[in-house]
Amino acid sequence: MEDVLTPGIQVTSVVRDKTTGHNLVVEVQNKGSDGRAILCQVRLDLDPADANVSEEQFSVLKQSNARRVTVVREILASRLDMNCESRKLPDLTPAFLLTRTEGSKNRFLASLHDHLRDDGVLLSKTTSLQFSSESPTGPIACDLLPVLYGSESEIPDEGNCSIFRERCRSDGGFRGYESSSNGDLTAGVDFDSNAYFSNLKTEVLGNTVIFAEVVTTTMTLFDRLMFLAPKENGLAAIARQQTAGRGRGGNAWISPPGCAMFSLHTRIPLMSRLGQKPPFLQHLMSLAVVEGARSIPGYENIDLRLKWPNDIYYGSHVKLGGVIVNSTVMGGDMHCVIGCGVNVENSVPTCCINDLVRQHNTTFDTSLTPLTCDEVIARSITKLEQLIGAFQDKGCEEVLPLYYARWLHSGVKVSIADQGLLDATIEGLDDYGYLLVSTKHGQRLSVQPDGNSFDMLHNLITLKVQ
Repeated sequence: MEDVLTPGIQVTSVVRDKTTGHNLVVEVQNKGSDGRAILCQVRLDLDPADANVSEEQFSVLKQSNARRVTVVREILASRLDMNCESRKLPDLTPAFLLTRTEGSKNRFLASLHDHLRDDGVLLSKTTSLQFSSESPTGPIACDLLPVLYGSESEIPDEGNCSIFRERCRSDGGFRGYESSSNGDLTAGVDFDSNAYFSNLKTEVLGNTVIFAEVVTTTMTLFDRLMFLAPKENGLAAIARQQTAGRGRGGNAWISPPGCAMFSLHTRIPLMSRLGQKPPFLQHLMSLAVVEGARSIPGYENIDLRLKWPNDIYYGSHVKLGGVIVNSTVMGGDMHCVIGCGVNVENSVPTCCINDLVRQHNTTFDTSLTPLTCDEVIARSITKLEQLIGAFQDKGCEEVLPLYYARWLHSGVKVSIADQGLLDATIEGLDDYGYLLVSTKHGQRLSVQPDGNSFDMLHNLITLKVQ
């Protein structure tokens, strides 16, 4: 049936209550854009372990959990054409140590020498690293990541050679490996070192790369390493896939192929401008991703935007990526690990940056080339170092005009859910990087990023419960 209040919206019943005949699940379709959504009055998305119910109710829900999953898969597959087949998690793979020069790599390894066990292991509470010039012989454990290095791990003029092969790829890139059935090393997913290092224009950030095809998460690889590596060896961890990616607020981060996924270590002096206002760092990283793409000549009008506090969006309703920052204070420095994931090449289930590039080509009759993950990562890291430098030199006023030019919220009317709904207007960021809103009575409130959420569909800000 067509919604009489919203012409052009087609509503189709999917599931009805047998007793009352009431619709429990409906499909809503916009006939103009062919957009579709499933609306459900039953929490089919909720795992029994997350339901706030009694022990008896939990037992009932657990017994029917397999059917719940089957229903969800059937609805998504039949109504939204989604592939809901179960897939085995990819096997973890070793990492490779890549640097600009052989000297840089040697200094990095020398700084770790006294902290390694005899077998090359740098112990950590989460993910220990085993530095070795020899490939592992068995499966990779989630708490011990081999980091392979060799005499060819620097980037020569013609491009980086494979660490364990005495030949270069014809286009100058670096290949990882996959283990074949007989244990030999075979060509695997590419890390395009030419694209990465040619686009990396930094003094420190991202100069030393730990690259792996598949890891649990890049966020734990620097837990001890960041305190030992020389300052000039700016650490970056890059993965093609993560099996346990981390999002903000304890959320899981889905990491399909085609996403630019990386973690970055940076030191911020506590007494510096940014050290006194650390919430700004996540804003700078989000802005760096957007500017990394939009600053390429011809790509200025690609509609990448910023959603508070740390999301990268296409327009106002499609999320393409996000940022998380963990920090540890030691001595006079704040050691920050910045995690970032942004969808560059994967068009499902929503869209990616290259979809926007293709759309731009169609709309404006241009011939912009698709971006690669390694190019986006390098340009983002470069922009971040520039933005941090500008902030440290002149403060937040130096970067806020560009930030506001890219974000989605100036002057937006919102409701704040805090002991009822409070109507307010977004003004911007306050001096410490918190969201600044003003009420109709002239009251100004600062909303911290940690733990709060912003539902842009309903312009609703839900405050963190203390």
